[in-house]
Amino acid sequence: MTDSTRLPSPLHAWVGSVLGPQDGVRDSSHDRDNSQVWRVTGPAGDHYVKVAPKPILYTRETRAYRMAVPHLGHGNAPVLRDSSAQLLALILTAVDGESLKEDESPARRRTAHRQAGQLLRRFHDAMSGPLVQPEADRVVENTVAGLDKHLAEAGDQLSTTEADLLRHLVSALPGCGPLPAGWRNGDF
Repeated sequence: MTDSTRLPSPLHAWVGSVLGPQDGVRDSSHDRDNSQVWRVTGPAGDHYVKVAPKPILYTRETRAYRMAVPHLGHGNAPVLRDSSAQLLALILTAVDGESLKEDESPARRRTAHRQAGQLLRRFHDAMSGPLVQPEADRVVENTVAGLDKHLAEAGDQLSTTEADLLRHLVSALPGCGPLPAGWRNGDF
């Protein structure tokens, strides 16, 4: 997370060339070291400026905003206003909504998960092109390597039997040979 309420100089110049002057800048980064996100306000409206931590993440996110987001429906996802490969940065429109991080209501969480599932279905339907196999192979490797972390994060949401089934299924992935490739949303 950054402490800045100003965009770093190269970003400031680029964002200004795209959106015009900014009235306000607020750090909106996630609580992790590599998160760089700012909410900027100005005559062009509210936007988010994101800097990807690595070129591959910039490429993936930019591709998704260009290819999938137009299929999600107006107002259901931010729109990519511009991107800079040199800065690994994206300018996205702000969308209405609220975080459920602190919300304890099971009914609200179920509703939000159902809505997220519907959007994820649209995302997968829109991204029905083949990935290059090396990227698909990395997804399998990352899935196997990250399983225990995800099981720990799931906590008591999974029974021991369900966790064991997931371990069994994921351990079989490397031996399946070339898998049909598809797209995934890293936040799910």
